[in-house]
This record gives sequence, structure tokens and C-alpha cells, in this order.
Amino acid sequence: MTRSSTPGPLLALLALLVVFAVGGLAACGGGGTAPAASGSVGPSASVAPSGSGLASAAPSAAASEAADPDAGAALDAFRAFVQTEQSFHLQADMQMTVGGDSIDMDVAADIAGADEHGDIIVRGGDASVHLEVVVLGGVAYARLANRPWEQAPLETSSSNPLVTLDVEGLEPVGIVNVGGTRTHHFRVNDAAAIGTSLISSASITDIEIDDFVYDIYITDDGAPLAAIMEFSGSGAIAAARQPIEARIRYDFSRFGEPFEIEKPI
Repeated sequence: MTRSSTPGPLLALLALLVVFAVGGLAACGGGGTAPAASGSVGPSASVAPSGSGLASAAPSAAASEAADPDAGAALDAFRAFVQTEQSFHLQADMQMTVGGDSIDMDVAADIAGADEHGDIIVRGGDASVHLEVVVLGGVAYARLANRPWEQAPLETSSSNPLVTLDVEGLEPVGIVNVGGTRTHHFRVNDAAAIGTSLISSASITDIEIDDFVYDIYITDDGAPLAAIMEFSGSGAIAAARQPIEARIRYDFSRFGEPFEIEKPI
């Protein structure tokens, strides 16, 4: 099975949320301010994700990395992880700047194989938008604030950054200690591999990516503990080209839990 070397559905989801945040956040904010996603772990937080048993799910800036002679074995274990229907919980924290306007996003999602249930909160200025997404049986559903559920395009609805990640595109960086756990650091930094149509929309078009990097930290048995994606570039917004920068931090935990994803009523 051939996959893109970038987490495409997440980028598409990000674009969808930017449409809400940039194009209609003030109007949508009247639906009420959603509660913060529970247990969200920020990029510099020292609190571990629930059930991880780690002091931190990403190395500190001062962390030193050693050569990784076992990178091949770790990559094989991770390949097995993503190619089987694993269940896990993910938390994500995004900071994005579009044309000088700051947007934050929190995601809390339960992943059960190809199915998932996610709560997403987008904040910009003094308003916030709550989006709930369910992917079940190959069909995606989304609900904005307190509005009715609607069927959504499946390719723009996944919160899972592993769903289209090409394991073969990961390059080993080294061994790093993550909260007391020995992890294998892998990276994708090929900006040419970005499918810019994935982050284009009616509000943001003609996307150009200048810099991109995706780091992921994997245990010996192939479980991802954390991933960090950063990119910068520009896009056409309201007929004017605007700079875009984003940083998204993911924490993974609760591997193997039997999450039950239910169809929205």
C-alpha cells in the first residue's frame, strides 16, 4: 500500500478549521464558547498525557541524541503498528498564524482502527468554535457548535496524523530520552512532498510551502509517543497573499484500549 509521506488528512482538517477560524469565527462564536479539550498537553508542558506514565512526551530543547543502530528494527515495529488496526488516544495542540492573526487549536480524539471520535476547539481573538467529528465505517460526520450533525468529506475529517504517513519516508535522526523512555527519533522534511491542495480551501488558495518538518518519537516496540509538525509558507486569502506558519504537537497514549465509536444521532 502506497501512502503519502505527509499527514495529509490532518492538513486537510487544519484547512477546514482555518476556514471556520479565518472566514467565520466571529459569526460562529455566537454558538457559545466550548469547554477546553480535557487533558490537552501543550508543546512545552511537563505533564504527561493520560496513561502514558511519562514525565514528558517530547524531548527538551537541550536533549542530546546518540546514533541509532536499532533504527531499522524500530521502523519495522512502527510499520507493523500503523498497518494494523491499533487503538489509541491522541491529544494535539496547534498554534497557527495566518496573515498576522493567531489561531489556536486543541484536539482530543479516540482512535479505534479506521474509526475515531474527536473533539476540536479552534480559538481566534475573543471567540472560539467547537467542532465534533466522528468517523465510523468509512463515513465521516461533523457537528459545529450545537448545530445538527452533518455528513462530511472523509478526506477532510480525520484527526489521526498517522493515517497517511509513509513509513518509508521517515529518516532516522538518533536516540533520545523522552521522559525517561528510550525513543527513536525519525523525521520527514521534504517540503516538495506536501500536497498543497490538501490545505487549500474556498478561503485559502494557491498554497505554497516554504519549510516543512515532521518529527516523530517511537519506542522500541513501535508505539509513537509524540510527534511535532511545523510548516511555513503563504496562501491567497481574500485575493491577497498572506504568510502562514503552523506548529502542531501530538501526544499519543492509552494504546490498545477498546474505544467504542458510536454513530451520531
